[in-house]
Amino acid sequence: MNILFTSAWYPSKTNPSFGVFIKEHAKAIRTTDNKIIVLAIVIHRNKNIWKQATHDFYDENGVRTVLIEIFTRFRDLAYLLIPLQYLVLKRVFSTRIKPDFSPDIVHSSVIYPAAIMGGWLAKTLKKPHIITEHFTKVAGVLKMPIISYWAKKTYQKAAYILPVSIYLKENLINLMPTLEKHNFQVIPNVIDSQQFFFMEKKPISVYN
Repeated sequence: MNILFTSAWYPSKTNPSFGVFIKEHAKAIRTTDNKIIVLAIVIHRNKNIWKQATHDFYDENGVRTVLIEIFTRFRDLAYLLIPLQYLVLKRVFSTRIKPDFSPDIVHSSVIYPAAIMGGWLAKTLKKPHIITEHFTKVAGVLKMPIISYWAKKTYQKAAYILPVSIYLKENLINLMPTLEKHNFQVIPNVIDSQQFFFMEKKPISVYN
């Protein structure tokens, strides 16, 4: 299966720790028989009015990554202008990825803004859209004019919603009761089990 993995949280040389857990998710998918390409768009605050760079490479895990970086002094405004981001994302997809990769699924991480754009792209490609949701501040997104409408529509049209915790699933349903019968599957964040593992805590005796 060919998976197009979209995100707006992703590590870069400018910010190597930003969204590193999403990169670990892409790495985990890469270890299966599925083929994955990451298409990420990241906006940095910078003194430039607008500067765009696209990097197309295979990372250390063998994941082909197409990273779009935008540098602008108007970062907050650009982040809100999802249609503008989408035009950039769609153009890069059409020129860099589409010629030799046909996605079977579009898989987006985090509703705002990546999953909204991923939903639009999935609709254009007529492919299923899956959302992995990490964001605990969805309530704030649902208070934003227009963006709230796009977010709700994106959730409703998703083939599956994959919250990273039961709490997050319940929060989504509380905020949008119409999602109660939606296709949910809780999948925790991916971690490196070589570095993070359970170790039983032994009581310390003060008499030793």
